[in-house]
Amino acid sequence: MTKAVRTHAGSNGVVRPRNGLSQRYHGGAGNRAPIRIELRIAKLFVLGPLVVAAPTNTEVRRLSGDDPEFASQTRQQVHRRRYENRPISGVRLTSRQEEIAKEKLGTDLTREPSISDVAAACHMPERRFVRAFRHTTGMPPYRWLRAFRVEHAKELLLNSSFSLAQIAHDCGFADQSHFTRVFVSGVGVTPGSWRRQTP
Repeated sequence: MTKAVRTHAGSNGVVRPRNGLSQRYHGGAGNRAPIRIELRIAKLFVLGPLVVAAPTNTEVRRLSGDDPEFASQTRQQVHRRRYENRPISGVRLTSRQEEIAKEKLGTDLTREPSISDVAAACHMPERRFVRAFRHTTGMPPYRWLRAFRVEHAKELLLNSSFSLAQIAHDCGFADQSHFTRVFVSGVGVTPGSWRRQTP
């Protein structure tokens, strides 16, 4: 669909149609009388076999850098990606800090530990502690704790006659179903099957 737009050339040689777009008029210096031209503005740009929708005013502002809000969001995204992908080599827990952290995380499996409290015990800011813990152990604190709960559950399955529900509670799982899902994802079989198959 096309439409005609009436416009005129000003003294500065810029043709300004009614829709706010502009194009340079290259007429001679002596030709300053108003002129009438027709600009056929297509709703779609046809690029070979592709049909691409014409950009909106918002997209035009973003592409030209005239949208401050979009520019601010872009800068924040770039900063976040750089921060997330920044190598963390050198940020490690000392052996003593690692010992304290694992003790704090695994002392009472029936309650969810506070990462901020564990970080404070290691005398580190929370975010730095999480990065250092991941770099030291190969996994974030909560993932390490989940694996530790599964290992403790294995010990109870082998060395006790507790029911699966009791073991799930003692290891800090929400219920037996939650315990089974986590155990299967880490071990590959259900707790009951693992108990029967392990001598």
